[in-house]
Amino acid sequence: MLVEQQDEKRRRRLLEKLKCNIDSIIFVESGHMGCAAIVRNEIGSFVRCISSFMKMVEIIAAREALFWLRSLHLDE
Repeated sequence: MLVEQQDEKRRRRLLEKLKCNIDSIIFVESGHMGCAAIVRNEIGSFVRCISSFMKMVEIIAAREALFWLRSLHLDE
């Protein structure tokens, strides 16, 4: 019975809808950028968050890598 209840809880968690909000800031003089993301579930409760600072060149490189990966159509 306990195992069945745990399995049901796991299934419910997998069915939850998640929302991710992001924000960023650019420090022009230093060429750095800060970014943050927060994930909330369907009732608005906190799930996870992350924040970091990086140089603009890293942001551009990551963006280009993502565009390149998408162009490879590896998900097909």
